[in-house]
Amino acid sequence: MNYKIIDQSIRDIQADLELIFVLKKDLDATHISDKAVLVRMKFEGDDESIAYLPESGRIYAGLENPTWDVVADTAAAAMKKALSTDAKSLKVAFYGEATLKPMIDGLALGAYTFDKYKSKQKTPSLESVLIATEAIGAAKLGVASMQKILDETLTVCESVNFARDIINSIPEEVTPVRLAEIAEAMAKESKIACKVYDEQYLLDNGMNAFYMVGRASVNPSRLIHLSYAPKNAKAKIALVGKGLTYDSGGLSLKPGDFMTTMKADKSGASAVLGIIKAVAALKLDVEVHAIVGAAENMIGGNAYKPDDVLVSKSGKTIEVKNTDAEGRLVLADCLTYAQELKPDFIVDMATLTGACVVALGEYTTGVMGHNES
Repeated sequence: MNYKIIDQSIRDIQADLELIFVLKKDLDATHISDKAVLVRMKFEGDDESIAYLPESGRIYAGLENPTWDVVADTAAAAMKKALSTDAKSLKVAFYGEATLKPMIDGLALGAYTFDKYKSKQKTPSLESVLIATEAIGAAKLGVASMQKILDETLTVCESVNFARDIINSIPEEVTPVRLAEIAEAMAKESKIACKVYDEQYLLDNGMNAFYMVGRASVNPSRLIHLSYAPKNAKAKIALVGKGLTYDSGGLSLKPGDFMTTMKADKSGASAVLGIIKAVAALKLDVEVHAIVGAAENMIGGNAYKPDDVLVSKSGKTIEVKNTDAEGRLVLADCLTYAQELKPDFIVDMATLTGACVVALGEYTTGVMGHNES
């Protein structure tokens, strides 16, 4: 998708479709040309509500409470509607500077598709998004400042979609070794350092908890360490990602229904790879280390077992009660590895337990830490 800043009013830009954001309190605003039709459709401008009027070539998107998430989610919903049409171009104006970034964020992330395994792949007609410098109900922004916001936001979205592609890729394709190769290729492209360590390294360095999780798999484990270190960095941050490229549950085998999404057990690893990719592209003045524990939790004659006691890199012993609690074993050793780098902050990301979803639902992230601030 091609995104362009056009230094014109929305009325003067030629496009197949127009996206119009509508504040719920502002349904009688002058920029709404189809009031009568919207009334008949009972469109009231609720968050994420979409009204597509093919006869006028307009998509109306409701904003009841224009917070970042609402603007981004509504823009994503509007983009999906635009992609369902035969339009090649879409023009849009925005409600002031505060909504520009989330609007671009929603449009770019809403345009994401993953169909590499489908026998019939469809190419959307939409090719370009034209963003007017004219803001609705707010001061006009300069082209240069808008272009900077556009470039930065698209850089982040590209990295998000890079992570999504890894998550969505099947376990037959993305094994621990392949995940390491993806990291190495990204590091080379981003001009950052990357080290990959094999199973012998895990054994030689006391990372036995991590090693035992992947021991029964024919696909060997890998420890991946990427680093971005600019001069005069203001802080040093370690990001640790759980990279279970597949989790069968091990000898504590998962029920069949719970195995079908386990290609996504590498989401934490995918996220930290995407983050350091964006950090490098944006040239941020922080030193960042991305550490990934990549393994497959499988069954076999040499699988680790309930009742085993493992010695972690920190020297602590861990009694295994359930081999489907493998993520914390991998992370334990990776976190100790991260601590030895002496960072100012450590953040680890993991699809660690279904209990989090039971407690908080599908759309809320559980965050834990020992530092309240």
